[in-house]
Amino acid sequence: MPQLGDASAPALSLVHWYTAHPSNPPPPRLEAMPHMTLLGHGNVSLDIARIMFSPPERLAPLDLPEHVVEKINNTSVRHISIISRRGPAEVAFTAKELRELLMLPRAAMIPIPKELLVPPPNATRQQTRILDLLRKGSATKPGQTSYTWSLDFFRSPTQVTEHTEKYTTIEYNVNQLDEQKRALPTGEKEIRQTHGVVASIGYRSEPIEPAWFDGSLGRVRNVNGRVFNEENRRVKGVYSSGWASNGAKGVLATTMMDAYSVAETLLIDHFQMETNAESPVEVLASDPRQGIPPEVEQSTVRAISYDDWIRIDEEEIRRGQERKKERERMVWADVVKFLA
Repeated sequence: MPQLGDASAPALSLVHWYTAHPSNPPPPRLEAMPHMTLLGHGNVSLDIARIMFSPPERLAPLDLPEHVVEKINNTSVRHISIISRRGPAEVAFTAKELRELLMLPRAAMIPIPKELLVPPPNATRQQTRILDLLRKGSATKPGQTSYTWSLDFFRSPTQVTEHTEKYTTIEYNVNQLDEQKRALPTGEKEIRQTHGVVASIGYRSEPIEPAWFDGSLGRVRNVNGRVFNEENRRVKGVYSSGWASNGAKGVLATTMMDAYSVAETLLIDHFQMETNAESPVEVLASDPRQGIPPEVEQSTVRAISYDDWIRIDEEEIRRGQERKKERERMVWADVVKFLA
């Protein structure tokens, strides 16, 4: 894991900014970032690059808040380097996400050396599709636009240092793959400069209650969405889904299906309790305040009921219709004010 320090922002923070997450992270310095470096070859990195390079007419109908769209439309970002510790056949992103980035009308991919795109023996269908797409390249070719992006392979960041407000230096190990396809340093180092670093090289859920959190796996301790404590006792009325439950696995459709499954489990448990059905496990009553830090408990944190959600949903759609878009997503301060 590189020593990122203050010179790097986590990808989750950037995604939370442009999706108006209640955590309200600070906006990125897009106006002073001609070159952005994304560490990690997963779908999150490609999604960030796609959002940054989408033309205004593609962003306009989306549910992104107006202030986010305005900042992205006025970005100074002209090139995005997406860094991977392994090779093209070992990337973590999907063919669908790659295709969407390749089809952007105003951003060109820097061609990848052909010798890196040879399919390995026994290549999977997913690997073959991705390598085929990379060989074809982007719909817009270099030289046709001032916006470019690159996939840079066999590099592992070891240290990120912000020398001035204008640029940041990244030190990389140059890697090679062993027989198990693990990235091993060759001993060669490389130094590159950039204007902003976004790290998407690992995900850990945030533990609301430490007793429910599996620190070794970085996720909530659960079985099929039902949360358990460190003594393997069921916590009544507490459920988890998506990456919080399973780690950084799957795309949006995967997490949606998991959420539907957990919601069904919640309803089954609810109606079983109503009929006094015996629980197959020992159940602990949950205290919604248990484990919440005092500074959070004393803040403006509030729970959103289903009725609240319905009101928010209707209001976001109404505001969106005024702007001729699917919805205008409210930031948390607007939600609190609206529900007051």
